[in-house]
Amino acid sequence: FRLAPEGLLGGEPGQRGYCRVHRANGTVEELKSKAAIDLAKGDIVEMFVGGGAGFGRVEERPDSMIDRDLADGLLTRDPRSARKLAAE
Repeated sequence: FRLAPEGLLGGEPGQRGYCRVHRANGTVEELKSKAAIDLAKGDIVEMFVGGGAGFGRVEERPDSMIDRDLADGLLTRDPRSARKLAAE
């Protein structure tokens, strides 16, 4: 879909949603946010609801919270690396 959820109070945007149809013949169709399609036996609809927008500026988060989010898989990269580069 076109728009990602916006972060609040300086938080980063979340991930956009999408919808796909995995056809029984092996092809995959990406759908727009509003679409009318015909499905056949064996077709699978995959729908991903976007979300996960940030709250607050990452520079202000305590290291303990960043460590916890990394361990829990909530962050895919360590935001402190950008902090260190900016300080150099």
